Amino acid sequence: MDELQPSSRSEKELTAGEMKMIDRLTILTTKQKRWLDLRAKLYALYRDSRVDSTHLRFWRFIHCLSLLWLYRWKPSMWDVWRKRLKGHWKKKIQERIIRYYDWKLGGLAGCRKLQRNWNPTTPPPSPAGKWPETSLSFPAIVADSPVKLFFGRNGRFQPLFDD
Repeated sequence: MDELQPSSRSEKELTAGEMKMIDRLTILTTKQKRWLDLRAKLYALYRDSRVDSTHLRFWRFIHCLSLLWLYRWKPSMWDVWRKRLKGHWKKKIQERIIRYYDWKLGGLAGCRKLQRNWNPTTPPPSPAGKWPETSLSFPAIVADSPVKLFFGRNGRFQPLFDD
């Protein structure tokens, strides 16, 4: 009976061996630490930013930094890895970067943001209800009209403000 069901390798959980492999691949070398040191002031700027309560700018910066990291030091088997393995690698490298910067610059602000992001207690307050605050800030960028439509997940347009 099991032979008839298609089993996708990408849907399976990571094995302990794969997790250990990722841990070994994400150990920082001295060359990588020097590369991170060049961006330390930029990290501190985004980490200490008080612009938004969701720390969206900080996470965008970390995401961009991990993409630059991937471009520069991509693992040799990256192209044949499955999606879940790639996601675990990205999460692990982001954690290593944040922990390194917090150790280098002193303090635990980045680790606290990391902990809150992985284990959220309550969603951030939003006047839009289930939509995040970022969807409300989008019309402020567009100068021609104060009210724009928001494209929802179900393919429908939903107004931002109830008039």
